[in-house]
Amino acid sequence: MKDSQSELSFEQAFEKLEAILEKMNQPSLTLEDSIHLFEQADQLIKQCSTKIEQAEKRIEVIIKNRSDQSLKIVEMDSMQQL
Repeated sequence: MKDSQSELSFEQAFEKLEAILEKMNQPSLTLEDSIHLFEQADQLIKQCSTKIEQAEKRIEVIIKNRSDQSLKIVEMDSMQQL
């Protein structure tokens, strides 16, 4: 069964994380509530990290494809000059 947090966008997860951090700064928070919030924050941090890693990989592919295209154009120009 999927956790409802796994369906959140990066922005939604980050907003929830900020809200949790605000709650954790409240002096009236019990130890048990603090631990529960910490567990939620940990899951959100993992989710955000995964989404950032996925975005980085997508960007790497885009840059690699752009570099490959540039290389092909240079190769074609070189061949035409012969």
